[in-house]
Amino acid sequence: MMIENRRIKQVLIACGWYDNRKIDISQYVKWYQKYGFEISDAVFSFLSSFGGLTLRIPCCRYQVRMTEHTSDTNEIITVNPTYFITPDYSDTDLKESIEYVNEISRFLNMKSIVPIGHSKDREDEYFLGMNTELIAAHEGYVICFGNTFERSLERIMTDEFTDMKCIW
Repeated sequence: MMIENRRIKQVLIACGWYDNRKIDISQYVKWYQKYGFEISDAVFSFLSSFGGLTLRIPCCRYQVRMTEHTSDTNEIITVNPTYFITPDYSDTDLKESIEYVNEISRFLNMKSIVPIGHSKDREDEYFLGMNTELIAAHEGYVICFGNTFERSLERIMTDEFTDMKCIW
């Protein structure tokens, strides 16, 4: 996956990414197929480029503030889709998790989205639209940062206002 923005590229390289990075994502593909998720070529490319990385994206959005509990204002995204539904989940948990993904997709009027990972504290979950739109969700609040992964990172790394909307 190619990244054009030089500043974003520097941040991603510091996280272990590099141009033309390609990892084996067969475990991700099997996992998506097992739970009925379809992935586009763009998502496939994203996963082979960023899978397994923990991205520390300097965050200037209004929601992120340093507090007495944290001095880290990075948006931290661990790209690991298999985290979202683990083998120890009950059938009920699995159904609820898949329905949650489908509900977010409907809310954003997207044909389909797929889970791709989580935040450092596992409080936020991250999803990708079929055109690599980066989506974050936390307790019913959903943010779609942009219409591509790169545009999403541009929004996170600027002070541009980002709305939060509740899906409930």
